[in-house]
Amino acid sequence: MRTDGLQLHNMPPLRIPFRFFITAPLFGILSALLLLESGTAGWSSRWLPEIMAATHLLTLGFMATVMLGALFQVLPVLSGQTIPGQRWLAPTVHLLLAGGALALAVAFINAEHIWQLAAMSLLGSGFSLFLGALGLRLIRLDTGGGDSIFAIRLAALALLVSLSLGIIMLGAYTGIQIPHYLANNGIAHLRLALLGGVLLLIMGVSYQIIPMFHVTPEYSGHLRKTLPAVIFAALTVLTISTIDWLNFAAASALVLAAGIYALFSFYLFQQRKRKIVDYTVRFWQLGLGCLSLALLGYLIEILEVARPSAVKELQWGILMIPGFAISIMIGVLYKIAPFLGWLHLQQACVQQPMAILKLPSMHDLLPVKRGRIQFWLHGLALALLLCAAQLPVISPLAAVALAADFIWLEISLVKVLRGYRRSMELVSDPK
Repeated sequence: MRTDGLQLHNMPPLRIPFRFFITAPLFGILSALLLLESGTAGWSSRWLPEIMAATHLLTLGFMATVMLGALFQVLPVLSGQTIPGQRWLAPTVHLLLAGGALALAVAFINAEHIWQLAAMSLLGSGFSLFLGALGLRLIRLDTGGGDSIFAIRLAALALLVSLSLGIIMLGAYTGIQIPHYLANNGIAHLRLALLGGVLLLIMGVSYQIIPMFHVTPEYSGHLRKTLPAVIFAALTVLTISTIDWLNFAAASALVLAAGIYALFSFYLFQQRKRKIVDYTVRFWQLGLGCLSLALLGYLIEILEVARPSAVKELQWGILMIPGFAISIMIGVLYKIAPFLGWLHLQQACVQQPMAILKLPSMHDLLPVKRGRIQFWLHGLALALLLCAAQLPVISPLAAVALAADFIWLEISLVKVLRGYRRSMELVSDPK
């Protein structure tokens, strides 16, 4: 493990990122239960209320929760600068995001204005607080964090625009008078969220995490800044342009840049010095493979080789959300959760050096076999979801597998937290 250039002494208290990590899988479980309850009827289109509710439980409830928790952790370590007011901001944002994600899921199903307004208020407040504090810190940073911070800046901006479009569309549903060109931007909202906010954030974090945890060579210096810039510029063009040839060029550049990132990441994993089986690497490889397939589907669409059907649209969403984003996030959680617990325990032993003999290793906090089981559970759930888009009759089985996937993740994270707390008690009582 390499920690060169990281400022680990600036880590926030463990409770700040872990409050996000621990609750995120619960939204995945809720999403799976909603898919189970909807049966086969909800699989005819990605725009149906049940699918929209389940999707936003995954994107806002799981993915955004993990991403915000990771940013509270990563920014101080990369740049040496904490997010302003993190001790009160983290629980406040966490509560607003959780409440907003639940309210939005209910709003999709019930279509009642009270839930739509609640979701707008909670999500708008939560993300405004977080992105405002994050933006204040990112703007003031000079060179700390390097290309990772550059990619995170672009991800935050893409996420801000995507969320703004989402809240505007939600406002239109409540009866607020919204200009037509703003109220019908579902594709732009989706594209900016997944190919902007999520992809760019994963790219920025991967520049540090992959070489650090997996002992690989560094990402190419030219690619680290060029690829995020190309992706962000392409998304900007696709969002505001109405010129066909320009949109085609932008979409092609987007696919090319994201594809180069995926291929170079595969290459780095092949060059890692430790060749032992590591299921966190398998999660990265699975996620990057799904991203590559999703990019291929997007390329076929923009080339007009085949018109997208409802099934293909569902499968594209599955490849991008549980396939790409959630696969990588689970892999990162399995690596970073025990590492953070172990590192905080190490720091707690500064005043009592002998207590370090009582500390568990990272593998004690989270055994390798749990990662192996998690990988196969997740792979099974992903395969069944992709098949369910084609054969809705197996959708209940896919929903059960997805629930099992998130339940296992929740149990694993709770195990890390319990192991950390037990060890802290030993450190506090050296007798």
